[in-house]
Amino acid sequence: MFGASAQKASLTKAYNFYYDKSYAKAKEAIDLCTQDEKLSGKAQTWLYKGNICYFLANEEYGAKQKDENFQILHPDAPVEAYDAFAKSMEINPNAEAMDMFSAQDALKQLYPLLLVRGVDQLIAKDYEGAKTTLAKGIASYEMDKPQYPMNGDLYYYYAYTLEAMGDTKDLRQYYQKAIDDGSTMPYVYIRLAESYKKEQNKEMARKTLEQAKSKLPGNMGIAIAEIDYLYWSGDSAAAQNKVHSISPNQLKSADEFVNLANFYIKEKRYEEAVDLLDRANAMTPNDFVILYNLGVCHYSISEKLFNQYNQLA
Repeated sequence: MFGASAQKASLTKAYNFYYDKSYAKAKEAIDLCTQDEKLSGKAQTWLYKGNICYFLANEEYGAKQKDENFQILHPDAPVEAYDAFAKSMEINPNAEAMDMFSAQDALKQLYPLLLVRGVDQLIAKDYEGAKTTLAKGIASYEMDKPQYPMNGDLYYYYAYTLEAMGDTKDLRQYYQKAIDDGSTMPYVYIRLAESYKKEQNKEMARKTLEQAKSKLPGNMGIAIAEIDYLYWSGDSAAAQNKVHSISPNQLKSADEFVNLANFYIKEKRYEEAVDLLDRANAMTPNDFVILYNLGVCHYSISEKLFNQYNQLA
């Protein structure tokens, strides 16, 4: 008898837990209400759930930000909040509750939490989940002038998810939206240029990289992407000039050293490539790609010296 009573759906119980900031318990209580035949038809039920999940998500993701070892127990709380607010709006857009956000106001504020959740899903290679979550984040972001600009992050990660899924229909639209939203990530421009290259659209790929150089002057990722474009478009002389104009002292990451080394390998200038790869190896020891490329270079140098020795003999 006690067990049955404890599981009875009660909006009052859910609200009291919410008011006490016991958001996990409030969620347990409100979930019972959303499963109740009568209460599930009330806008207030879904308004309660939206607010409870919103504050629960803020609490857990905030704790995670302070302590990386913190375990988030309700990772989908941001998505549940979005869906609950949308359901409340569908039933009654004017629903209100004491000390709670209205659904209309709350939906506009969810995008930072939806971005974090979507990126977590993307990292876990849950592409379908990431696509759904990030789409809701974009919808939230575009409802009004955002209080906290995302500088293209929502659009970039959504486009990246589409690309990972092989869904290229709207790919460029969202990379372009990321740029228009003020993105300073070189990969936005690089991925957009790559999408044009796949369609053999040299002019648009070139224009994208020119825009990137204008917005992000001196960025080595963009410089390396431009060299790759020049080789791809058949202008090897211009590509080689660009390669030789880059000083190793301009490079900051192991990836940049490896990418530049690859161009020297392409030119069969293995000694220069080894110098760059040695620097990359010092930054990220035991990386398979770096060690493999070093092996290729040293083999090619040895082979060259062996052939020279035989010619002298």
